[in-house]
Amino acid sequence: MSFPHNSGLDIYRFIIEGIRNEDNKTGEFLKRFLDGPQEVWEQIEIRMFEFLELWDALNVEDQYLKYLKTQVGWTKDLDHITDNVDDIALRKLIINAIDIWKQRGSETIIEDIITFSTGAKNKIFNWFDYRNLVDERALGDDYWISDSIDDTPAGLSEYTMLSKIVDDGFLNRQLVVDLIALMKPSNELVQIIYHDFLDYFEIVGDDIQWITNVGEILTIEDEMMKLTGANDTGVIADVLGSDSWDQYAFSSKVNLVRPDVGYIANFSIFYQWVDDQNYRRITIGRSESNHKISFFRSVAGVEIIERGGLQLDDIGIPIHFDSFYKYQIKIITESTSQRIQIYIDENEIINQLFMTLPGGTIGFSHTLSEIQIKDVEIMPLPSDTDIVQ
Repeated sequence: MSFPHNSGLDIYRFIIEGIRNEDNKTGEFLKRFLDGPQEVWEQIEIRMFEFLELWDALNVEDQYLKYLKTQVGWTKDLDHITDNVDDIALRKLIINAIDIWKQRGSETIIEDIITFSTGAKNKIFNWFDYRNLVDERALGDDYWISDSIDDTPAGLSEYTMLSKIVDDGFLNRQLVVDLIALMKPSNELVQIIYHDFLDYFEIVGDDIQWITNVGEILTIEDEMMKLTGANDTGVIADVLGSDSWDQYAFSSKVNLVRPDVGYIANFSIFYQWVDDQNYRRITIGRSESNHKISFFRSVAGVEIIERGGLQLDDIGIPIHFDSFYKYQIKIITESTSQRIQIYIDENEIINQLFMTLPGGTIGFSHTLSEIQIKDVEIMPLPSDTDIVQ
């Protein structure tokens, strides 16, 4: 609701008419003399009417937010939180205060308050998220105990939550810890794992984190990214600072959609991507009777086979159409080499030393079929964590 800031009151009109008439005849000296007091009055009047807006969190001036916040639960005891957010974030905390306090303890509100306060992408998981595995391909895909990407300590119980959050180098980690400590259930422990990149495709059409190659058609819906464009096109994750990565772990779920014609199709996962001349990639090929993974490296535009292909059938991991599989890649520096570890649904495919390449981001491409992608995560190695008791 807004209020008028000017009643139209004019000091000059309080002077009796006879004097005003005489002043008009002599150059309006008195009127000009009162211009200053009139301006002062108008400013006072504006402030008077602004008092009526102090309860309007949408329109109140930033300077008054510190007074309004205490009325909705952000008291002086929580100044260590509210003093560490900007005015835009503080306004959101005030506007959403009722929902925040009513839903305190839920995963959704913890995610929302971190987003309000820091702008960082984040996701909260509880114990049941890792027990109800709806479309996993491996019965042993138990993140709490054996996840080869997250290195989550063994022994975590049903009273533990996991927070994955992107730190772009500017994240106020103490603020995140304080927010989680305030909002988590009182008897729960929260493990925070800082990531370089997260995308769970929860917002329809939100492709801001991806660079699309010419000819690719990218659709984000149903909590997945769908690539349906021309052959040998794809997308690259647009991550500031990825060229400086030296050790990281990548994880994603990919579904190779059954082609409209025939049984031959493949897709590639790029990693250590610097540009289209320098990268590593794995390609998973699928035909009527053949399931193969191949390993490539490109330096200065010269692509070579880095290691001979593996028949996935021979190691008990046939890749079926229209099924999601979890792909994980670890890059670890050892002396002057890099150890590359690749897993499909927790099954180790390769663990080998290769020549060192500079850092780089990740991406996907496809040939003769569409692919669908879920739950893209990249985190530095060794993992960087905080524990909130």
